[in-house]
Amino acid sequence: MKVIYKTVRIKFHDWLSEFLRRKTKKYIVHKFIDQTSIKDLIESFNIPHTEVDVIIVNGKSVNFNYLVQNDDRIEVFPESKRYFNFNVYHLKPKLKGRPKFICDVHLGKLFKIMRMSGLDVLYSNNYTDEEIVEISKKDDRIILTRDTGLLKRKNVKYGHLVRGNNPEKQFLDILVSYSLLKYLKPFSLCLNCGTKLKRISKKNVLNQLKDFKFREGIKFYYCKQCNQTLWEGSHFDNMKKRIDALLLPLRSTAFRSFVTKQFNQKRKA
Repeated sequence: MKVIYKTVRIKFHDWLSEFLRRKTKKYIVHKFIDQTSIKDLIESFNIPHTEVDVIIVNGKSVNFNYLVQNDDRIEVFPESKRYFNFNVYHLKPKLKGRPKFICDVHLGKLFKIMRMSGLDVLYSNNYTDEEIVEISKKDDRIILTRDTGLLKRKNVKYGHLVRGNNPEKQFLDILVSYSLLKYLKPFSLCLNCGTKLKRISKKNVLNQLKDFKFREGIKFYYCKQCNQTLWEGSHFDNMKKRIDALLLPLRSTAFRSFVTKQFNQKRKA
């Protein structure tokens, strides 16, 4: 019995081409047999649906449920500032309020930087993929991961594929991608549990810490969840230097404009 193949031409725009085994921004001729949705077809190229915002088939915008037809001409776009001269379906869901995140088990260093910066982020090296997806779904948290397989799960609504191995560069990419500068409040959260810290006066803790010597002007904080008193010791100084060095350029208006421009150019046609 002769097998009848269907053929489509598909093109991945902007940085989506980086997912391909052989990077190309040209049309790829793809053959398949069984009926398939456009979502499954795209993810067969190792591109998670969370990275896709617009799909154009034969000049018309479609959603993930579209069933691919023989001779279809397909274009796939990430989220961008690109202008379309016709109505399109934006498939990437809009975030509700302040962005919240959850890191997978391989992003512990990134998590620490984000928590120190005052961002709402969860992490545990004991999380299973199923738990991460469930927490993300329940709390509308953006999953941060380098695992495309995790983001391709059908129940994942919000996700971001983290690129590279350097946690500081990963952090900067996320800052720009989600416009997080206005949410940064370094050392405002308990590093252990993420609860907002309360500033307390020195006299409230002298009895608890009478064996310690503190320098003048030191600030004290209290975490209600952990029932712990925290203060700005040498460990705090080291963390502050690291965060300040990381954020200093971003506080420059000129640099911020430059980064935003670069980010937008990366996503232009």
